[in-house]
Amino acid sequence: MILETSLIEILKSLDELPWDHQLYLSSGGISSLESMALVLSDDDEIERDSKDEPLYAIERQYQYYLGIQDLQGIKDNLQSQSPIESIEELVAAINFYHENDAFICINS
Repeated sequence: MILETSLIEILKSLDELPWDHQLYLSSGGISSLESMALVLSDDDEIERDSKDEPLYAIERQYQYYLGIQDLQGIKDNLQSQSPIESIEELVAAINFYHENDAFICINS
């Protein structure tokens, strides 16, 4: 499966995405919820560049960001602490995880 759409649409459908796929962003990080993003299975991509990155993503100028399993875990962790009230709250937790390799803790 390859899905190319806005980041907000991907985050809205996060629970339905295959856990073994990866998220690629058009910039190095989450700059806008309206920016384009790509979800694909790295294992299914046969054509690779010299750094062993999927050629499909690289040719479209996407960079790997996180695995869908990681994103689903971030969302689950956040929901276990408090109901998620906005997509921006989820984005903050995703950014925290990406920068710190740790789940955000909102109750301490």
